[in-house]
Amino acid sequence: MAYNRPAAYGTDLACILRTDVLFSSATGIDVVRQDAYHRLLTDSVLGPAGDDWGYDCRRLLGATDAQLQSFSALISEVLQRDERITSAQVSITSSSTGTGLRIVTVKAQCTTAAGPFDLVLSIDGVNVTTIDQQAS
Repeated sequence: MAYNRPAAYGTDLACILRTDVLFSSATGIDVVRQDAYHRLLTDSVLGPAGDDWGYDCRRLLGATDAQLQSFSALISEVLQRDERITSAQVSITSSSTGTGLRIVTVKAQCTTAAGPFDLVLSIDGVNVTTIDQQAS
């Protein structure tokens, strides 16, 4: 595989790592990390090849630990749909907050031609439940 300089990954608005009112930018691997994060919160996008573009990990809430482990391969495959990501090692765990609520944590170690990056996504039932209740 050809080596792509981080600058070849482009520049985008920093919408996850350093969002601010002055529209700071993300470059290089940070752009890929933001796209991977978005891919794990979105099933489909508009445009060509937009169907099944990603996987909304919020659907993992309520799954048993055994079921969560079975999703690791799927999440890895979803991340590698981005041609800039050459490999992704994914682990998914569930933990309790002590108040009966569960948190699902998706950890991915991704590799690109420009180097590796880590991605951690924590999903809790409070926010998703609140959003679902407001929608109905």
